[in-house]
Amino acid sequence: MPQDAGLPDPSSDLSPLNRSGPSPVAGRIDPAPPPRSPGAPPGLSAAPDVGALLQGLRRRWISATILGTVLATVVSVGFWFLLTPKATAFSTLQIRYLEPNVLRSGPSGGPADFKAIQATTAAQIQSGRVINAALKRDEVRRLSLESRETDPAAYIRKNLKVESKETNELLTIVFTDPDPQVALAIAEAIKEAFMDDIVHETKLARVRAVTKLEKVYGEAVEGLKVKRSTLKKIAENLGATEPTQWILMRSELLSNLRELKQVHSQVSFKRIENTAALEAFDLRAKMTKDVKGPEPANFEALVDAEMLRDEDARDHRQQIKRYKATVKDFVDKGFGRELLCERASQNLKKAEKDLRERRLEVAAEVKKGGPRLTSPPTRDDSPYVRAQLAKNVESLTKLEGDLKGDIDRLGKEVTNMPQVGQEYVALADEVQLAQKSIDNVGTQLERERIELDAASRISRYQNAELVESDNKKQILAAGASPLAVLLAVCMGLAYLDYRQRRIRTAGQVSRGLGIRVVGAVPDAPNLEHQIVGPSGEPVLEGHPVLESIDALRAVLLHEAHMRSTRIVMVTSATAGEGKTTLASHLACSLARAGRKTLLLDGDLRRPTVHELFELPMQPGFSEVLLGEIEVTEACQETNLETLSIIPAGQWDREVLQALARDGLEGMFDKLQQEFDFIIIDSHPVLPASDSLILGRQVDAVILSVLREVSQMPKVYAAAQKLSSLGIRVLGAVVNGTDPEDVFSSPSASPAVAV
Repeated sequence: MPQDAGLPDPSSDLSPLNRSGPSPVAGRIDPAPPPRSPGAPPGLSAAPDVGALLQGLRRRWISATILGTVLATVVSVGFWFLLTPKATAFSTLQIRYLEPNVLRSGPSGGPADFKAIQATTAAQIQSGRVINAALKRDEVRRLSLESRETDPAAYIRKNLKVESKETNELLTIVFTDPDPQVALAIAEAIKEAFMDDIVHETKLARVRAVTKLEKVYGEAVEGLKVKRSTLKKIAENLGATEPTQWILMRSELLSNLRELKQVHSQVSFKRIENTAALEAFDLRAKMTKDVKGPEPANFEALVDAEMLRDEDARDHRQQIKRYKATVKDFVDKGFGRELLCERASQNLKKAEKDLRERRLEVAAEVKKGGPRLTSPPTRDDSPYVRAQLAKNVESLTKLEGDLKGDIDRLGKEVTNMPQVGQEYVALADEVQLAQKSIDNVGTQLERERIELDAASRISRYQNAELVESDNKKQILAAGASPLAVLLAVCMGLAYLDYRQRRIRTAGQVSRGLGIRVVGAVPDAPNLEHQIVGPSGEPVLEGHPVLESIDALRAVLLHEAHMRSTRIVMVTSATAGEGKTTLASHLACSLARAGRKTLLLDGDLRRPTVHELFELPMQPGFSEVLLGEIEVTEACQETNLETLSIIPAGQWDREVLQALARDGLEGMFDKLQQEFDFIIIDSHPVLPASDSLILGRQVDAVILSVLREVSQMPKVYAAAQKLSSLGIRVLGAVVNGTDPEDVFSSPSASPAVAV
């Protein structure tokens, strides 16, 4: 069997394990770097940058182009139809700032009133009453909205707007709909329904109010006629044509009579006062001549004269006169028993008592003969004064007689005037009040009739028209949205590609994860079926793949020489990462180098080694674990003389339990006595614990990484899981790398060995 370049014959005394050959012609082996710092490796903790996203986009550009084009087209078409501008129609009403009023004498209303009218009108236009009235109009019925909308009223309310400003009198009704004719018809129908159902109805209500007022006025006039007729009949029964005039005349006569009586009382009082003054004058003159004191017969006259001269007595007499007039007035009016009348009577009695007491005081002074009567006459006691007093008494006596005659005459006239009953008076008062009410109602009725001719505060201003459509937004969205969607799809796929963190170069394993790269195998079609030919020769003779595998073999030979690494397990983080193919090629490479090699299929759940070498699956490793056969009995020969295979055998749950029991160490001790190298193809690390159990029996583990398939987080997790159990990870082999990556120089940043 041909030997690898740089490796001597195994029978030579100078073992290849004791010397190093030239550098491998293929593959890349990073030297062992310094220990790794704690924390997540750069490949997992680094944030995405523009370069990484562009690399992801470069790998996904076909998917991004196809998906982005499809989505951009869909979004562009969607925006074009969704943003198609709806037809907008508007009609206009005018609301006058001031209420039109024919008889208005000054300004009415104001900003607050105008704002309230605007808000009320807008609410009325959008009310269900107006919308339902608009739906009943012929021009709206012809639109057949029921076939388009489940609830036409709700649809109209949703698309109806009412706009107004406080700075002008116009109120705009706006309606939008995809169909311009529908928008026009509904905008006009809403306006007309409002004018007919609200404005016109308001005017009709005013007409009805005037009609009702006319009815009230007519009924009041008829009632007044009836009352006047009743008054006329009462007057005829009394024998008078104008009883009302009689009442007025009697009232006037009574008033004149009261005035004459008051004047008569005043004149009488003055006459008495002047008479007393005259008598006092004469008595004073007589007593001046005879100072012996007044005779008893003249004593009372002297006291009366002094009472006329006394100021206090004069005040008491005036009070008595005033209280008597008050009591008499109350009695004449029929209020003789009222509280005020009784109080006036009490005041009258008190004033009379005070006058009597004052007379006693004056009489006592006169009896003592004080200076009141004995003083000599003054200038006022001249004959001229007496003559004047006598003339006053004469004039007042004559005036008193004349007034008495007038009082008697007016009394007779009042007595002879016909008496009108209380019924007539009450009815006359009712007629007078009714006439005033009728006059007020008539004035209001005439005013309302005139105001009916006033213009309405709300009126039509403009019929419905269409607003010019603005499709700039539609064009802009339909044009810009595809670019945005295409960019979003590209960046999204690039980010998703980055989030997967698939391994694409050996540098991502060494620099990004800190895992030593011990080999890199180029991509080749059907590599798993090109392991060894029928006669044992390599199928890929001279191919870069074979050179890369042989370079990895050199690493194992070096490890065997330096650390006695003879049992090597080949595994991966998950399934489908090329571990079985790598293990098979590596075992064949060792066998071609003259090393007696055993390939053990430790992937008991999904065995495939027996298929690659076209060997039976059992008896195999499962039967050895169950103790059914010895391990040497499970070894099967291949086309290579120095390569043996132990297939997986028939797997079941008992095999899994047997794998977990102790005893594997003795089995591998026996195999080491028979073979130079034992290559184990194990189950992936993350899905199950099989590889961890086998890993405790091996000298080193090689992680198989497949380009564009393996993900950095999972590879790192598998390496950490193995290391946590003290299992030595020799390094990783990157499968499917590009040729330029395979033959590139070692990385400037060496990887960290696990």
